Amino acid sequence: MSSKLDRARQKFVLREETKITFGGPSQQHWWDAEADEVDFGKEQVGDEMRWDQWAGIVERGRPQSLILFKTPPKLTKPRAAGPGPITGKDWAPMAKKHLQGRKTLLRTGGARACELGMNREEKLDGVVHDYGVHGLKKQGSGNKFEAAHGGTQIVDRCWRCLRKHIGARSFSAAGAPKYSARVRAAQWRHWRVGSDHWGETGGMFRALL
Repeated sequence: MSSKLDRARQKFVLREETKITFGGPSQQHWWDAEADEVDFGKEQVGDEMRWDQWAGIVERGRPQSLILFKTPPKLTKPRAAGPGPITGKDWAPMAKKHLQGRKTLLRTGGARACELGMNREEKLDGVVHDYGVHGLKKQGSGNKFEAAHGGTQIVDRCWRCLRKHIGARSFSAAGAPKYSARVRAAQWRHWRVGSDHWGETGGMFRALL
């Protein structure tokens, strides 16, 4: 029953995720968003470790805006602490799809580890990339907007919420469809933080009929 519920939630999330937008070119205000990557599981493959890595974008103050995408599996030595940061090659298509031209102040965890393909050689129009700002930030056109908080506190909370739902880190079949469904089910729960889960579940199943 649990796996069937995960698959139903996954189907709902994949459909509803396509409707999520961040900011917009016609908006008067810049939108504050965060992005980061996280690993939810790993499995032994011969003499190497294969990691189940995901990345996400979320708008501050809007938990239901969390978007996830799975990165290609990475192989490391068995004792590696993690798969390493997401590459610009993996990130750039998602950044262009969801953020380009949408007046977004994007915060990431660090300059070196989370450039995410938006360095000086590959800037995106309508996106200001930052990783720890306090006070006023000046945009190229001369407009100013307040950036009183820095870092990735919001998306870090997302990862804690998802990990809590998924359970202990898996050491087998991390990339299996069943495991991906579990991640999507955790995303569904995060969208509904503080809501009546039973009521939401009923609405979800009606929408899938």
